[in-house]
Amino acid sequence: MHFRTGISEFVDTAPATVSALPNTISVKGNTLNIPHNLSPKGLIQKMAGGPIYLVMALDGSEKKVGYLWNESEEKLELQTEQWFKGYGHLVDEDPQVFSRFMKNFPQLSSSSDVADMLYNNKILNAVRKLEYQSFFDQAPERPESGVYSLGGREYVKLEDEFYLLEEKSGPGTERRVMGEGIPNDLRLDMKYDGENWHVTNNHLITPVSELPKTITSFDDAIKQGFNLPEGWSASTMYVDNFNADQFIFSFQDESGNIIYRHGPNQKNAFEELSAEAFEEKRCRVRRAPPGTLQASCSMMGFNITPLPRESARTKAINHLVTLDMKNLPFYERSLLRLEMLRDAEKIENAFQKIPQLAQDFLALTARMVSKPKLTVSAASKELRTLTWGRGTVPANRLRDLTQFWQEVHLQLEHESSDHLGGAATALKDVCKLGLQLCQTQQSYGELADLYVDQVKELNHLNDDYETNFIMPQQKMTSRLWKTVFGPPPASVLTEAGGWTFAVRAKGLSEISAIYGAKFAHDISAAYANSYSLAGQLTDWAKNDPQPFWQHASAFFHVAEESLTMAYKDNLVRTISKFGSCAAPYNINKLRIISPSISPQGIHYRYNLEKHIESAPQEASLFANTISAYTYEGGPERGELYLITTTFLSPINNPSSLQDTLQHELSHLAIPDGHQEFYLTADRSKYGHHSENGLRRNADAILSSQAAFLGYAGTQPQTKQIFLAHFKTVLPATLKNYLPEGIKNDLTDKRFQEFVKKVFEGPPDEKIAAFMMPDLFIAWLQHMSIVLPKVGAENTKLRHTRDASPNNMNVQVQKFLARELFEASSHKK
Repeated sequence: MHFRTGISEFVDTAPATVSALPNTISVKGNTLNIPHNLSPKGLIQKMAGGPIYLVMALDGSEKKVGYLWNESEEKLELQTEQWFKGYGHLVDEDPQVFSRFMKNFPQLSSSSDVADMLYNNKILNAVRKLEYQSFFDQAPERPESGVYSLGGREYVKLEDEFYLLEEKSGPGTERRVMGEGIPNDLRLDMKYDGENWHVTNNHLITPVSELPKTITSFDDAIKQGFNLPEGWSASTMYVDNFNADQFIFSFQDESGNIIYRHGPNQKNAFEELSAEAFEEKRCRVRRAPPGTLQASCSMMGFNITPLPRESARTKAINHLVTLDMKNLPFYERSLLRLEMLRDAEKIENAFQKIPQLAQDFLALTARMVSKPKLTVSAASKELRTLTWGRGTVPANRLRDLTQFWQEVHLQLEHESSDHLGGAATALKDVCKLGLQLCQTQQSYGELADLYVDQVKELNHLNDDYETNFIMPQQKMTSRLWKTVFGPPPASVLTEAGGWTFAVRAKGLSEISAIYGAKFAHDISAAYANSYSLAGQLTDWAKNDPQPFWQHASAFFHVAEESLTMAYKDNLVRTISKFGSCAAPYNINKLRIISPSISPQGIHYRYNLEKHIESAPQEASLFANTISAYTYEGGPERGELYLITTTFLSPINNPSSLQDTLQHELSHLAIPDGHQEFYLTADRSKYGHHSENGLRRNADAILSSQAAFLGYAGTQPQTKQIFLAHFKTVLPATLKNYLPEGIKNDLTDKRFQEFVKKVFEGPPDEKIAAFMMPDLFIAWLQHMSIVLPKVGAENTKLRHTRDASPNNMNVQVQKFLARELFEASSHKK
């Protein structure tokens, strides 16, 4: 399109007093004081809503110049030749745009109408550059309406080319240009003003005006966040490495064709990108120095980064899960190490507490026909060395130590108890511990030999996955929310521990509707089992206290007779309160949430449909730092948030769900239980732990100072958390044990002395020091194992509770049915 004649009416051609171009052009009245040797040619607006530039030609020359319209000072400012070289190609020479620009000049010179006309003309020119026009042997004649008819079809003429129009569907003069195969999103609505056609609307792909509240993930936003033509779908997304706010999408249209679009532009729309332009963007090769080979794309790197294909991502994540499951035996090594520390300490304590033991041991080895390769002192020294060593023990050293204990064991079997002396029982116990420790050490080393290479491979694959899948997606996701959609609605998000979570379901009815009845039943069973167990334990403590406290004190490794009645009552109240928190009516306070954004700002993928099918989830593997949380006070007290990393995953064992729920419920029952460390010795890379790992972990650290110190030395912040918890529950005792108070630089020696005092102090204080959710749940598990044995001997315990496990399941089912009925009634 070109300017119509008569444009001089908009300008005042002032006499040219100088041959040089003026740096500024002022306004005189309602006209621009333009020198006579300059002629307006069009307008440039680099971005929608941005400043407007007037392009003028120098008479008698092909040279053109650009002037910025400074609206605040009402004057034009000359731009450099370099500026025009960079932006001159954007000039719009539509006289209608210039007419609108000059209307009521200068007050309305930057109106949105001008911006819209420039924007629509830009889109029209982009379409005209493509081969969508129609060709005829003989051009049709032009009718009055500006529409050409030929063979029952209608066309519009733009410049010298004809474009097919869609059939008119209603009254009015507006028509849609569809051309010969113009993609749906590039079609334009145009209107005839009696002389010319101009664009009134476009159909470029844009984000939806508001994302549905259920959308919090990258995948869902891509699927449902765009106004796509019918039958279209997003297939791949690329991020421009040289333009942080630009994306390239490949869409698949209704016919299966791949179409590229780039954006968003200043109107948040995605514009046409040809396959050739896409290839150019994908691999922009730099010019090679003379005499050298041309640099290739693979040598210079890509300008755009694609989001990896879903098939590759699925294959990679399945490989990670498979390898982690194969490596599960390896993670037992941490538990074995704690048990070695425990057994070594027991042997050392035996020699320290029973003076005669060392003498009897020496006498025993002296009577052996075949003298052992090691002496007793050498065996003890080797035992400590092997136990505290971090790496794999050399086979010859372990062989010598094992042989020593085997020979001692054989000698013990051949001698009578009378011959062994006063420490006969202790001798046998120490020998048994020595053999057991050697066997444990052998298993510890074998697990390393069998799995260490696979664990290294898993760590390497984990890093590769983060590099190839998470980080490219992270770049796109963060930019996508910022640039295209804006942040997800806050109403479906919640935060804890620096994490942002998406709320998936509230209450048992929603959980059942979304995750299925079986999962809802599993949750009901976890609450029912917890409620029933708490009731049975409180009844046991009340009706038959002696065996109850014998088993309870055995778990904490304290003397039962030294427990005070007041503290016993306190522990029973804690169990009873735990049962109340697990009552069926409290299930309605449960929320299911999924990790969305980490404290570092990383977004993790979560697909609800695939999760329900137990497919591995990126969020479950890489965002399993938090498994659940609850509020111990305030208006939200009792609300329990269960995170999707803990269930329906091939990584988790069946007990994970109940362990997690019980852990959070115990927070509501244990006084000052918010300061806690976790029993995660055998936790796999992605969160799996063995079914009895919690109890083994607890038994090791409660029975042995060495094991607890070893655990605290390998688990971050355990020492500081233990001290902080001790200060909260036993402040006076802390001042006595640590007069200097808690310090970040507390030496290992002072902490060791403190732990010794805790273990050797009153049983009430030791239990209070370790009364944290994980240890409380391990205690419940321990008591549930011994409970049936007691019940078999004392049947009255079986009938003292009205709510047996079966009865509780019935109650929960009734509660669920009522909640579902209320939900359906509300919908009606």
